[in-house]
Amino acid sequence: MKRRGCRNHRAAGFSLIELMVVVLIVGIIAAIAYPSYRRSVLKSHRADGKTALMDYAQQLERCYTQYNAYNNNNCQAYKDISGGNSATSDEGYYKVSGTFATSDQYKLTASPTSKGGQQDDTGCAKLYLNQAGKKWSSGGGSSCW
Repeated sequence: MKRRGCRNHRAAGFSLIELMVVVLIVGIIAAIAYPSYRRSVLKSHRADGKTALMDYAQQLERCYTQYNAYNNNNCQAYKDISGGNSATSDEGYYKVSGTFATSDQYKLTASPTSKGGQQDDTGCAKLYLNQAGKKWSSGGGSSCW
């Protein structure tokens, strides 16, 4: 008669050490990937600020065509973003304001808001655009555009 059940069988499954090694590897990969992902998200949100600046620049050009001045009080875009006023971009990641040195000069500024942590985009914090089409930022020059 043969004896059954006395053989040494290793239980199927993972040991605690194997699971801890896998958790450690996943943690290291996440720690490396998350900052890159975050930078990519902030960069993609910059499109909201750029679009808002270009939209207001286009509206101001129409005002200049009609009134021969960017800072005419009949111009709604001028009223929206001048004199301490600011307008929120379509997606809400930026506030747009403008300064008007003369009737034929302006500088538009897109400042990041706290939505989505956009204020953490310190490399390209504020985006600027003037009447000559010059684009720059407070952190990275024209590379942010």
